[in-house]
Amino acid sequence: MKYLVIILSILSLWYFLPAFSGNLISPAMRITIPNDYFEMFTWFQGQPTDQRVAIFPIHTFWGWTYYKWNYQGAGFLQFGIPQPIMDRDYNRWSLVNQRYQQEMSYAVYNQNPKIIADVLAKYNIRWILLDRSVISPGNTEASLLTWRIPALLTQTGTVTLEKNFGT
Repeated sequence: MKYLVIILSILSLWYFLPAFSGNLISPAMRITIPNDYFEMFTWFQGQPTDQRVAIFPIHTFWGWTYYKWNYQGAGFLQFGIPQPIMDRDYNRWSLVNQRYQQEMSYAVYNQNPKIIADVLAKYNIRWILLDRSVISPGNTEASLLTWRIPALLTQTGTVTLEKNFGT
């Protein structure tokens, strides 16, 4: 019995050795996050944690985001930004708490700076994060309105550029 425990322990250690050596995720599946994101995370660490961050583009209802640098998923920004994030990922499982997504999407896709300003004020949004590395597979890049959003935000009269982190 004692030998069986020793053998099972050794086999378990051998089997789980990749997890202990930092290989819990296969190297073939690893994605390198661009340094711009880490710069942004560091900057947000220095901001008050009670200020909301709106994520743009706001093109999808489904809460699944695709990036030019080969990442796709429900999001990763919440792991680096300590502030509350206004993102579809947080309300996709309930029909009663998707109002922000509907209102902001309507305002942006109608290209109406007044409504955008109203939504920003209504939800007390302090920061806007426009991620130009987001893509929408099967759609043109123009469908994201990333080319138009900066002008729309400027036209609100309430938004100014604070910091730029690459794309």
